[in-house]
Amino acid sequence: NHQHPVTAPVPAATDKQAVQSEALPPPDVDQVGILPPSAGGFGLDIWQGTPKILAENLIAQIPLTASPALNKLSHHLLLAISKPPASDAKADDNKTITPLLAKRVAKLLELGDIKNARLLVKQQTGRSLPPDLALRLSELSLLDPSQTEACTDIAATMPQTQNADWQSLLIVCQLRDGKKEAALLSLATLIETNPNVDAFSALAEKVAEPEKKYTPR
Repeated sequence: NHQHPVTAPVPAATDKQAVQSEALPPPDVDQVGILPPSAGGFGLDIWQGTPKILAENLIAQIPLTASPALNKLSHHLLLAISKPPASDAKADDNKTITPLLAKRVAKLLELGDIKNARLLVKQQTGRSLPPDLALRLSELSLLDPSQTEACTDIAATMPQTQNADWQSLLIVCQLRDGKKEAALLSLATLIETNPNVDAFSALAEKVAEPEKKYTPR
């Protein structure tokens, strides 16, 4: 008689064998940009094989030249959507390195491109911002009168920090909104907690009370 081969039944997956899903890690803070390769940006793997600290140093050394073509290339590099470079583990273990995105934003500001610098920072919407980028975003937004939410964000940050830079931004907002008494109160707090703000305090008092003669402290 012809016999068919016997096939063992496949056991049903138990709960332990079931496929388990894991939460994906948050996107790297440096993997942002506003210029894809199709629009003139460099390839996604432009930093492949480059240690992160070397990439930061290279970006910091980008010059402003008299050549429009070279300046355009610099902008394309700074705005490109690309994968972050390899991290320098030894440096990361020894100190906190400023994210590459902060270097890109700082260089755009040096090149006078405030609009695109602000757009680049805003690509991090919904993510946890490093403190220096959060401060930079607020500073850039204050430079643009259309960014009406900037002062709201700054006021929300103030209960969490006594940083002199944030306090100064709050005073700028209060003066801009005509809240002179609140600005003077904030200025008094700033001077009390940060004595090395003599030049800023002189300017703030001059704006708040133009008729008052400033006396150095």
